[in-house]
Amino acid sequence: MSKPDEEKNSGSSGAATVSVQETNTEVKKVLPTFPDGGTRAWLVVLGVAALNFATFGMTVSWGAFQSYYEQTLLHDYSSSTISWIGSLQFALIFMPGVFTGRILDMGYHKLPLGLASAFYVLCTFLTAECKEYYQFLLCQGFGMGLACGFIFPPTLGIVSQWFHKRRATAFGITASGTSLGGIVFPILIRFLLPSLGFKWTVRVLAFIVAFALLLGFLATKTRIPPRPIKKWFNADVIADQGLLFYSAGSFFAFLGMYAILTFLAVSAVVKGIDRSSAFYFVSIMNGASIVGRLSAGVLGDIFGPLNLLIPFTFIAGIVSYAWPYAHNYGGFVGISIVYGMAFGAYVGLLPSPAASLGPIETVGERVGFQLSFMSIAILIGSPIAGAIRARPLGFRGTGIYAGSCIMLAVVCLVLTRRVAKKTWFRGKI
Repeated sequence: MSKPDEEKNSGSSGAATVSVQETNTEVKKVLPTFPDGGTRAWLVVLGVAALNFATFGMTVSWGAFQSYYEQTLLHDYSSSTISWIGSLQFALIFMPGVFTGRILDMGYHKLPLGLASAFYVLCTFLTAECKEYYQFLLCQGFGMGLACGFIFPPTLGIVSQWFHKRRATAFGITASGTSLGGIVFPILIRFLLPSLGFKWTVRVLAFIVAFALLLGFLATKTRIPPRPIKKWFNADVIADQGLLFYSAGSFFAFLGMYAILTFLAVSAVVKGIDRSSAFYFVSIMNGASIVGRLSAGVLGDIFGPLNLLIPFTFIAGIVSYAWPYAHNYGGFVGISIVYGMAFGAYVGLLPSPAASLGPIETVGERVGFQLSFMSIAILIGSPIAGAIRARPLGFRGTGIYAGSCIMLAVVCLVLTRRVAKKTWFRGKI
């Protein structure tokens, strides 16, 4: 080979080396970094836990409201009709997820959070003044639910911006705020109603909610700066097969999961347990869910969140089948504890797989799509369960319905794992 050719090849090789080095440098710059700890990151966790306490925590306390309304203010309405208030509130927490997720992906958080928080507090105070069914449906169902829908879903994306290796643990801690709300609010309702009456009881709840929302507003912060979004809906993101299977699993799970949350206290009263004692079952369930959320979060980082979701969801299905056969106080306590732990683990790990199925830049859209899709199930799940309860099988029929829906969710979760890892059993995911 001639010398010019050698120099030419040498120059090409050098250029190629420089090109590879430059490419690697660019890739390193593009790859996101996660604090996975530190004061600022843990303050975000604290703030999100406070927001969960005020929004989702109030929502999972619906069973206490359902039991009270059936016995007093709305006793002329059927159980299924009253449950539409809670179902609407549940559903609207998740329904705006696609929209609010994209707002978060654009880097905006404080303004939507502040406006939604003010509206939520206002609707809570207005609920205290309600007397007619349509008023409860508008204020507690639509108003509070929609406000929560602009507060809760973005918090899942915010946590994902700060944590990666310890994401499941962070989600478990923030989700414990929901459980704490589910403990505190029913107990407050139980103790305050006899002495203060309905109006001042709800007003006290509103003041507590306002304080928690203020704490969440001050403590939370996004890491992605504001940036333009070319289109609101990215078909490539939401058409991912793994995300679709996972979203379907969430849909079937929430068709059945809120049956026990909604009707546990009611079923206990029907079985002859004192109403004041039945109120505590919701709090016991949410107390047990704290254990489920925290333990599942830590174990999820070790074994993979989806790997943990599958067995915990299966347990929730089994307990749903067994729930109607509880006939005494001990039986209902047992159902409350076991189901609370399984439900807590499920909700605590719920956003982790969706957040991990793509890049951080579109985490809001992925999680938002999942939440919006499953919100349809939340809207119709409890009314369907209430309608089945009115049939000859009663709560046994409701348990069969709820348990079967949750078992379908288990199948979808297994299929999600198969698509994502190309294997049925091995690998962390």
